[in-house]
Amino acid sequence: MNIVRKIVSFLAIYLGLFASGAAQAYGATNGVITALRIDHSTNRVFVQLGNATGGTPPSCATGTGYTGVMSLESAGAQNTLSLLISAREDGVLVYIRGNDTCTVISNFEDIGYITVQEG
Repeated sequence: MNIVRKIVSFLAIYLGLFASGAAQAYGATNGVITALRIDHSTNRVFVQLGNATGGTPPSCATGTGYTGVMSLESAGAQNTLSLLISAREDGVLVYIRGNDTCTVISNFEDIGYITVQEG
């Protein structure tokens, strides 16, 4: 798990630096990943957190059932997907911070960055 922590730290910093609007994100929340839905036709992943706490999503985020969505178009997103799958398998607490935008799909908040917390 030590290597996972290093990867998580790197990704959190990387995505935090380059995610547009992350400093003003509203939909920051903690929880355990209960579902990942990968839409291969549109190259997106939807993340669902169980027992989520915190966060006020933007008004555009009217969709239900998922905490947020991200595009899988970049190499960084592919790495983040691997991290999400590992976090789901391990059942650890994750922190998701949104971008306060709904550009990937119009009714779910775009994921800015994800931090996997120690179990």
